[in-house]
Amino acid sequence: MSFWQADTKLAIGQKSVSVPAEVQGEYSENGKIVIKIDPSVEFFQPTESYLQFRLKLKLNSTDDAMRLQLNPDIGAHSLLRDVRIMSGTGIVLEECIAYNVLVQQMYSYDANENIRRKRALTEGTTLHQPLNRSTTGAERSNRNATVSNPYFTDDGSDTYNADGTTAFTDDSFHHLKICLPLKGSGIFRNPKIFPVMLSQGLRIEIFLEEAKKCITRLITTESSETEAARNLQPPRLLSWGADNAAAGQGAVISTDTFTITAATKAATCRLTVGAAEGDLYGDGTKIKISAVVGMTELNWATNGNVFYYTKKVDATHIDLFEEASLATGVNSTGFTTYTSAGTGTAEAYATFLLTVDNSMSSVGQCPFVVNQSLAIRNKDVLGTTKVLADKVTKVEQVTDADGTTKRLRITMGANTTFAAAIPTGSYVYDNTPAIAATFNPQFIMDEVQLVMQKIIMPPGYISTMMKSMKENGMIRYDFNAMQTYKYSMLSTDTEGTIMLPLQNSRAKAMLCCPVDASSYTPVQAIDKQQGFAFRGHSDNITEYRFTYNGKMNPDRPVPLSKVNSGLQEQQHLIELDKALAMSGITPGCMREFASNFIVPRALSLQGGSYDTRSKDFQLQVSYRETTGPQLNKLWHIFVSHIRSIVVKQGNLSVQV
Repeated sequence: MSFWQADTKLAIGQKSVSVPAEVQGEYSENGKIVIKIDPSVEFFQPTESYLQFRLKLKLNSTDDAMRLQLNPDIGAHSLLRDVRIMSGTGIVLEECIAYNVLVQQMYSYDANENIRRKRALTEGTTLHQPLNRSTTGAERSNRNATVSNPYFTDDGSDTYNADGTTAFTDDSFHHLKICLPLKGSGIFRNPKIFPVMLSQGLRIEIFLEEAKKCITRLITTESSETEAARNLQPPRLLSWGADNAAAGQGAVISTDTFTITAATKAATCRLTVGAAEGDLYGDGTKIKISAVVGMTELNWATNGNVFYYTKKVDATHIDLFEEASLATGVNSTGFTTYTSAGTGTAEAYATFLLTVDNSMSSVGQCPFVVNQSLAIRNKDVLGTTKVLADKVTKVEQVTDADGTTKRLRITMGANTTFAAAIPTGSYVYDNTPAIAATFNPQFIMDEVQLVMQKIIMPPGYISTMMKSMKENGMIRYDFNAMQTYKYSMLSTDTEGTIMLPLQNSRAKAMLCCPVDASSYTPVQAIDKQQGFAFRGHSDNITEYRFTYNGKMNPDRPVPLSKVNSGLQEQQHLIELDKALAMSGITPGCMREFASNFIVPRALSLQGGSYDTRSKDFQLQVSYRETTGPQLNKLWHIFVSHIRSIVVKQGNLSVQV
């Protein structure tokens, strides 16, 4: 090219071409999608092409009612386990093993608010919903949306469940239209136009992931027995019983029975109860009394089935009242003198109210649905849990006695009595996985096609190119790809040496991601933390070091102890920044350096590359913390490298 001479400009065109999957029908977990691209496409623009399909989640059983969605970080990318791209003659051009794990790393670090919003439009990811925000100090979550969630219908809307009694079923999930750019593929991430005619077409094979690794529930329906920070999202219990909160009924859920040892003859009858049992009864608890000897007027069977309401005096005494407002005491001055015995039974209820904390004020904001099983976890003693009887039959908005405060009232299908006190403010959360052995949610894909942006070149250009090829010409197509190596490590291994048989002539960086490799049932998987199968876990690691070309790189072990607590280790962040940049991943957000852990190593800088052939590569990791590793891990070592497709004299070869 000369500064003084203008190059010839080509007039090219572009149009969308849809290539349907080889088999048109429904695809589900562990399925295989095959798409064949004919050589007649000639040229296409990879970065503007995308996989398009319809997606729908399903519960598989009416006993498993629950709001579900895909992984909120990578959306429909989580469904793609492996992607293989071959030429029309069967030569493997690129194989993306653990595609979804790689995209999880890309989307965690190459992100900002604008990028996340764009992904949410077409890729099935979700964003934080302010209408479902936490008001108790919880971290913002992109898994909290009940309002305008793309995966399921909005409760309480004019078109669905307006009265709060419609069961949540498979029909409650939407069909989504997904337009998924294949970000994990080096070819489809490359801005250079791809010559399909020279590869004699393309064959794309997509292997689908297990549904249990991709599908998750809302963060507002899960609770933790041990971690207080994970209990800031769920709805909070206000009161138990049919009356509204202003009446004070059931402010503390009491035990189902208690022992009476004495009863006074007074304007307000006072009962003496068992040791510390008085502490278990909140003011306004509804009870019935039986088996009292002497003062038989208190007995429910004798007094015309009259209930009483309690007011705590101290740990062993409670007063009886005629109504929940506690305005009129039970006058026992005219009763027969108490002799002995007696049992009090707390009335069981099927309805409860939620506080307005965490945006719980309308049916559309409630994360629970009809036909869902629930439990309550004691906020003061996190290990104390009570499963509520039957399932939700109604979710409704009610108004307090003040006439203005709006609250949510949930009705269960049966009454529940309690063997331990559960205070106001305790956590209400989903209990379906604990009782439904058949729980196994699935996804369905159909109408699968690859939408390509075909580039229309002038006929003269194509003929000139083909003529040059016949005259011993050669075309080299370079792109930045990822090659995956895997290594298994047990939770009992505290020292590990990972041998890496690298054979890449132009390697740029390594991203080593240890994911949870334990085997879980669908019930166990839904209870795991978000993206457990795709995110890297530090798992109480102490340090790492790479050894290759006869020396340690870097020249000393990289400490990682602080990362286990979510704190920064300076050297690790520097290494991570370099490795991401050399892998073609813009390190725009380091917020998830601990929650999506990577052991990084840049093999070159400033656009260079490194020849890994005939060199022994080792990654040594140490787990010497006070608390040892807890997970069986599968290390995914992604090696970023330049891969070349070479076409010469009609023959195609791949250079790595």
